[in-house]
Amino acid sequence: MRKPPLPLMMPPPILFALTFAAGALIQWLAGAPPRWTSGEIEGFLVLGVAFVFSVVLVAMLLSRRTTLNPFGKPSAFVASGAYRFSRNPMYLALILIYLGGVLAYGSLWPLLLIVFPVMVLDRVVVPYEEQQLTEAFGETYSAYSAKVRRWL
Repeated sequence: MRKPPLPLMMPPPILFALTFAAGALIQWLAGAPPRWTSGEIEGFLVLGVAFVFSVVLVAMLLSRRTTLNPFGKPSAFVASGAYRFSRNPMYLALILIYLGGVLAYGSLWPLLLIVFPVMVLDRVVVPYEEQQLTEAFGETYSAYSAKVRRWL
């Protein structure tokens, strides 16, 4: 499988951050109604838990000495921890961080725009990664994919 076009090869955290920033900018430019405030505590709680979860996942991958770059060559197959339940827990953590930010910021625009980075993940990044993992680990990865769901 060929690498996706360069704009779609942006690291997923940057893609999510830029999308959130675009939503906040639209909110500001549109002069939309004031943000709600009832979700700030919940938002920061979700954001914090998801951030800690992502740090644990990064540490797990680094301890196995495999790449964190979704467009890099994997050097180790990880199927333990959160990877027993989802093939993409890092991306789930990223989505939760984004949603925590939406709650904390209290704006509808970033929430509406989340569709864009999630589609890029689902249609571009994850298929490319899965192809790389299949090429690197063959039947081991295929068997894993057959029993562990892509998301949840």
